[in-house]
Amino acid sequence: YMTPQIAESQRATFYSVQSLMGRLAFFATLFGLSFFVETGQLTDWPTLSYLFKVCLLVACLLAFPIILTAGKFLAINENETIKE
Repeated sequence: YMTPQIAESQRATFYSVQSLMGRLAFFATLFGLSFFVETGQLTDWPTLSYLFKVCLLVACLLAFPIILTAGKFLAINENETIKE
């Protein structure tokens, strides 16, 4: 979907930056989760279960605005496609 909209000379740069953003987001996720584990605590099932619950809560909070605006975004794109 994005590839035809990016000039050939810029595609590698775009995908490199996209990959970097994904890796930084993954690092930020792990770094943020580290604050929910006490120092020196071994990884056991209750701790992992708690971390999974934290991840679920954060994912729901982040997904909620995306779901609310997705309909508007799709309607805008649909109108643009019809005009062309």
